[in-house]
Amino acid sequence: MARLPRSCRCGNVHASGERCPSIGVTLPYLKGWGVTRSRILQRDNYTCYLCGRYGADSVDHIIARTNGGSDNDDNLAAAHLTCNMMKGVKMVKASENLAWAESVGIAPKTANNSSGGVFGKFGALAETIPDLIRPLATYGVLSDLPSTDKPFRYGENLQYPMACNDSIGDCTIAGIIHAAQIWALIAGVDYTYPGDTVTSDFYYQLTGGPDSGLQLSTVISACSQPNPLGFELIGAATVDINDYDLMRQALYNFGCLYWAFEVPQSAETDFAESKPWALLSPPDQNILGGHCTVANGTQRETQITPIPKGNLYDHVTWAAQTEMTQGFYEYYGEQAYVLIPKWFATCGHDALQKLDQAQMLEDIHQIGTAKVAYKATVI
Repeated sequence: MARLPRSCRCGNVHASGERCPSIGVTLPYLKGWGVTRSRILQRDNYTCYLCGRYGADSVDHIIARTNGGSDNDDNLAAAHLTCNMMKGVKMVKASENLAWAESVGIAPKTANNSSGGVFGKFGALAETIPDLIRPLATYGVLSDLPSTDKPFRYGENLQYPMACNDSIGDCTIAGIIHAAQIWALIAGVDYTYPGDTVTSDFYYQLTGGPDSGLQLSTVISACSQPNPLGFELIGAATVDINDYDLMRQALYNFGCLYWAFEVPQSAETDFAESKPWALLSPPDQNILGGHCTVANGTQRETQITPIPKGNLYDHVTWAAQTEMTQGFYEYYGEQAYVLIPKWFATCGHDALQKLDQAQMLEDIHQIGTAKVAYKATVI
């Protein structure tokens, strides 16, 4: 069979097996590619995953083959050829700027708290399967990731929606929507809150009907597939909540942490008074419920009034930007996750290039399977 010519991100057409002189990639001959292309275009309704518009005329590897991406359907998406070409340009530009966070989506802290209202609802349930999501160090050498000692906060000027969390216990859904706002800012894509109806419907779909709350892993698994919130995840990893430097590094490189913790009565007072949520001595044991928010920044103890373990985390909850101390989170914290949106792969996010993207994609798609298997063993 004759080898068919294929389009390249450089904008030219090369024969399969020919090496592109511009980007240095050899285009492989894929048997049956025409059938695969047609299937993916129809599956995605000819909608470009890079710009969101109709009329896609090509199929792209979300994680590039040169970065270990496979030819499996879950790594393929419909795209305009022009958008696909621009993705290649953006990846080259991004890779030239390892300190991307200094100029993209990040801001020095100018204000500490925008809270001062009343508490919303709780709904973060404890995880039941240990080690379901693997540590970040599984996917790469963490010393290869940049860090900073400067105080920083992502999405400082964003308007965060309540996302129904004043009336129902969907904090896990509200949290991941707030994370998506920050990811979109970093990746340079447009993201619009899908609205209260979509948000609450998705929450009740995942709970099976009652307002019972959710495990974070349930939401992560659901968002690794097409979903109504408007984004997809291609990776997830845990971060040791007792390692402040690692938490800080993860925040700096990936924009936010999706985390859960128990909330004591004292935090309600701190929130109402626009104060950081601090660990009392002795700790408050009056627990109101489990909660999920997103951490989006931090500053070291030397930059604030010294208190025990007083390094501060910024986090978003109930449509407000607030803070908590390192000591508070280490005492009440349950788990913290780095999540990777598909947008980071399409924009050539520098930190992501240092991780095993193919393994992350494979692992995140196993979460749902593992949860179903576990549920079958306890029924």
